[in-house]
Amino acid sequence: LAYHQFMKGDAWGGDQHTTPAGVFEKQMAMLKAKGFQIIPLESIVNALHGNTTLPPRAAAITIDNGFKNSAAIAGPILKKFDYPWTFFVFTNLISAGGSGASWAQLNQMYKEDYVSVQSQTASHKFLTRGLGQTGQAYKDWLVSELTKSKLQIQREVGNVANLLAFPYGLP
Repeated sequence: LAYHQFMKGDAWGGDQHTTPAGVFEKQMAMLKAKGFQIIPLESIVNALHGNTTLPPRAAAITIDNGFKNSAAIAGPILKKFDYPWTFFVFTNLISAGGSGASWAQLNQMYKEDYVSVQSQTASHKFLTRGLGQTGQAYKDWLVSELTKSKLQIQREVGNVANLLAFPYGLP
């Protein structure tokens, strides 16, 4: 299950990527009532590689981008249900403050062992387009986008960032 942003309240507010807290909490309760087992995304990846098996009715929860409202609104709801989740962040947003979650928030959630912080690159640009570069300049930019965010997450939070969410999905 993939999410992007959250807002307080129970009513949808016109932005298809922003989930109201009340709706999100009802969705999480429904998953529990229907017997879904929410597991870390890494466990699903390991099963896809044949390294383990999945429990019945397994599902993972991911939240993209790294917005402050995701940490502040969705984080406590997921903790209440004891659901692990993956927070895909683009590190320029986290580093800039403003609408981004803080490194302190990410650290706290990670230390409480219910979130895995993973990369959505450094700048959240289309990976297939770059910034108009071609040839070696594009390759250098792409390597920087991928490694800079991964290393910063590992340095700031302490978990190994071994998953990637493509900004805007796959081409």
